[in-house]
Amino acid sequence: MKHPTVNLLIQWIDRLAPFANAEEWDNCGLLVGDPQASVSRVMVALDPTAQTVAEAVAKGCQALVTHHPLLIQPVKTVRFDHPAGALIARAIREGVHLIAAHTNLDVAVDGTNHTLASLLRLTVEGPLQRAVNIREEDGRYAGLGLAGTLPEPLSLRQLALELGGLLQSQWVRFVGDAEREISRVGLCTGSGAGFVEQAAKAGCQALITGDVKYHDAHAALDRGLALVDVGHFASERIIVEPLARYLSQCALREGVALEVTTSSLEEDPFQTLVV
Repeated sequence: MKHPTVNLLIQWIDRLAPFANAEEWDNCGLLVGDPQASVSRVMVALDPTAQTVAEAVAKGCQALVTHHPLLIQPVKTVRFDHPAGALIARAIREGVHLIAAHTNLDVAVDGTNHTLASLLRLTVEGPLQRAVNIREEDGRYAGLGLAGTLPEPLSLRQLALELGGLLQSQWVRFVGDAEREISRVGLCTGSGAGFVEQAAKAGCQALITGDVKYHDAHAALDRGLALVDVGHFASERIIVEPLARYLSQCALREGVALEVTTSSLEEDPFQTLVV
């Protein structure tokens, strides 16, 4: 049985989360490698790091598919004594092709936000915001962030605790009255505190996201909006397993031999202490 090419992997990802729907500033698709190369084993992870590239090499993978891209800003040099350059050099040397599905996966149906909404059993009513100039005729565009209703009202404290369990997060922070009843929520995986205004306008009582800063908290309180910060890693690591299953299903449907695995080593870089 033949193996898929790197280019075929990219086509599969594009069907799930069209690259044309990525934010203009983003850098998705094949970032390092040969589109015509054959792939028998691929690893899916959240981040392209020295650790995940080493893990992919150890597992005999020829491709590493991640949510976050290795490179977003243009680079003028690829120096092997710099972290990004060293990672690129090792990927090329070991024959590991680097592919990223970032904001195209965030805004996709069945993408990062829909995965979190599904875990919460949220009745999704629509996006927090729609991007301009997006092709929606393919039916794969879900919008920026999501708004919806919980299956039953929860206190803000209960919502935070439930999210911590669902996401297996090391920590969860919240902003607002712990006993406030929450039934309608907005969510945006990753760094979504910029959607405070949109969530408030959508009638949400709480916004679930990561990377909340001090001034974000005050901005939310000023709008009467609660926040639940589950962390960037925990909010997006949930897409790794579904994306791996999807690639396996694509290979099965197209009759090509591909083994898909996920990173078992990457973890949230933040640690917490109880003091």
